[in-house]
Amino acid sequence: MPTPELKSILLIDDNPNDRLLARRQLSKAFKNTSVQEVCNQEQFNRALAEDSYELVITDYQLGWSTGIEILKAVKQVRPECPIVMFTNTGTEEIAVVAMKLGLDDYVIKMPRRFGRLTQAVTAVWQRFQTELRANELDGRLQALINQLRVGIFRAAIDGELLDANPALFQMIGVDSIETAQAVWSEQLSKSISEQLPAQTENAKRPSASLASTALTQEIQIEISPELAEEAATPTRWLRISATLNKTTKRPVIDGLVEDVTARKQAQQSLQNMNRILETKVKTRTQQLERSNKELESFAYSVSHDLRVPIRQIVSFAGLIRAHLEEPPTIPEEDGLQDASAAQGKQTNKQVDKTIIHYLTLISDLAIRSESMIRSLLNLSRVGRAKMTIVPVDMSALVEQEIAQINRSHQDMLTKQPERPDLLETKQLASFTVQPLPVVNCDRILMQTVWQNLIHNALKFTQNQPNPQIIIGTISSSHTASSSHTASSQITATEKPPSQFSPNSTENKAKHSKEAEETIFFIQDNGVGFAANQAEKIFGVFQRAHSEQDFGGTGIGLANVMRIVSRHEGRAWAEGEEGKGATFYFSLPKTSA
Repeated sequence: MPTPELKSILLIDDNPNDRLLARRQLSKAFKNTSVQEVCNQEQFNRALAEDSYELVITDYQLGWSTGIEILKAVKQVRPECPIVMFTNTGTEEIAVVAMKLGLDDYVIKMPRRFGRLTQAVTAVWQRFQTELRANELDGRLQALINQLRVGIFRAAIDGELLDANPALFQMIGVDSIETAQAVWSEQLSKSISEQLPAQTENAKRPSASLASTALTQEIQIEISPELAEEAATPTRWLRISATLNKTTKRPVIDGLVEDVTARKQAQQSLQNMNRILETKVKTRTQQLERSNKELESFAYSVSHDLRVPIRQIVSFAGLIRAHLEEPPTIPEEDGLQDASAAQGKQTNKQVDKTIIHYLTLISDLAIRSESMIRSLLNLSRVGRAKMTIVPVDMSALVEQEIAQINRSHQDMLTKQPERPDLLETKQLASFTVQPLPVVNCDRILMQTVWQNLIHNALKFTQNQPNPQIIIGTISSSHTASSSHTASSQITATEKPPSQFSPNSTENKAKHSKEAEETIFFIQDNGVGFAANQAEKIFGVFQRAHSEQDFGGTGIGLANVMRIVSRHEGRAWAEGEEGKGATFYFSLPKTSA
């Protein structure tokens, strides 16, 4: 930054020749500077009152005063004003006294050496401007330091607190450097010196390095009630960042102090909350375990106590029906039977048929109830069964299930060719199985998933003239690579399910998961279902079609959902009435 131009000089001298010579030299060096001459007390008093000067040049020996008196008078009005004494009558003692009173320079008048005056004035003015800027910066810095909410300190390595800002005083509950010294010595200085023992010892040596060493630590201090007037808590946590500074003549410790009491209290509150939550979770877990054991006991009770009477109902209904279906024994009475007896027998025969029909319904309902109970027990076991995660070849698993279905179907048709409805249909669906990856999962549970999905597809394609089922993954090309060929094939879906559409704003999060999971699908050309049934069909005993049209317990897809969820995957479905359905499930991608 350039030095501001000197605008006005007050020249005090009672010798007109000396004033003339001095004025000529000043005008050469300071062309734009006005020089106001003073030669008597009246002019001097007027100049002091007007206060229009920036620098003063005065002779020592004046007819009406001395340079020392002039110096005192100017410093009394303008303590910061630079002053140069220009004289040939002063002595070294006078110069020393004047310097102590604030004189900036002392120049001896010598003929032909008046040029030294301009040099002295230039040097004094530049030094004055430098000090002025330094004082301004120091003032601004001090104002900022006083406004900071961060404590700032400087301390000697022997524990003496040399300086600190008001923020530090407030943190430790004091109001001055003197009262702060006690807290500093008792609680803070020792903690800092313990962290810098080697460095502080080295700093005391004359040959110590000029390098600085920093530390950061958190210290808990006790606030003295006598010193802390407005302490919110009896203890506070301070975070101190200290630096051992050896660049000064006397090694010191400079540092910053931050009050982290609120953060510490928040951490303690969080820890307390976590402990409370852990206790609650532990209690709830124990309650849940007890509830699960009670449910398990109830399941066994259902298994043994409820299924037995249902089976007995089926048995007794069968016995009654067998009894009613036996041909009646009619005693001979002279070989004659009147018309009324024949009519009674005909009525009993009709009644027997009605009773047999009702008994058949009772038996069927009981068998269905027993099947539902058995399915519920299986669903319960699926949720409790321990999983063994191993690499599983999904292609082999699906092919194995399809082969088992084909064998069962052929065996059933061979044994009872007159009952084409015994499995799904006399014409079993044609399967198209694309290559499937190896994934980490529980083999037995995943086999249950495929059994339910494949049998579900078979059930709802049984009335189709050319039933088709495709199995694959979303990431595959969907060009059928089948181990079971068919004369005609349905087309596999050419796009991911709607949940993964990149154009769907609300499903972008789901779309991003596609790269982290493997998605399997099974697609059929069966009866399909309404779109509003997509989520409902995965519930227990939930159906998209009536039981009269398609049998089953309504547990299969619920089993699929539970098993897939236990593998941290998802399951969903898409369908349209009369146009088939596609069922999906995903498994997390892991190295198999």
